[in-house]
Amino acid sequence: CVRDGGRFGGKAKNLGFLANRQVLGRASQNGSTSALWGYDLTPYGSGVPVARYRDFLDANPAIKQKADELIAKEKSGALSRVDREALAVELQQLFYKGIVPAAQLAEVNTVVWDLAAKFPTMDELKFRSSSNAEDIPRFDGAGLHDSFSVKLNAKDNADFSCVLDPEIENGVVTKLKIRPKTPQCAIKAVYASLWNTRAVEERSFARLDHATSAMGLAIVPAYDTE
Repeated sequence: CVRDGGRFGGKAKNLGFLANRQVLGRASQNGSTSALWGYDLTPYGSGVPVARYRDFLDANPAIKQKADELIAKEKSGALSRVDREALAVELQQLFYKGIVPAAQLAEVNTVVWDLAAKFPTMDELKFRSSSNAEDIPRFDGAGLHDSFSVKLNAKDNADFSCVLDPEIENGVVTKLKIRPKTPQCAIKAVYASLWNTRAVEERSFARLDHATSAMGLAIVPAYDTE
């Protein structure tokens, strides 16, 4: 799991590491730490590799072109913060209008329904960000990217478009939601969060290559209780 960080991103890698029976394991594994406590101490779920993010860009050339444009201007060192933010927002809006390749969406839907079968009372999942540019030596990247909820009964729009719906309190965004809450939209919203303005700034500050940065997913159940 530790060696697979470049394939699955930091979050999925770390959740996989914790699930190993020699670390926390599962409650069903005799002698594991989870078995001692009587429940799984780390969420059950699946990781989607960062290669699927690159497949998405290849399938949506207009998004890839806009990302390359932002990367080139960011590397020039000439962008103001206002210009950077404008380019990032423009790029993210393209993500929400893109289309996840059918094969990729089918893979993710298989994961979704496998989890639904394992947790029959669950009606919601979390699609969590798992970038290869976080949880790496000398750069944790905590809080740079976004995760989104998926409702099992949600339906895509006819054109597969999605809209970001922020919750705002006292002028501050406290939570981000994507509408509709489908796998299609959650995938695109998590991918788009790779280009949050602060994420771009922090990668530049840490001298990380934007061109090789990519986003994976960690798909886990959404829990109503702590």
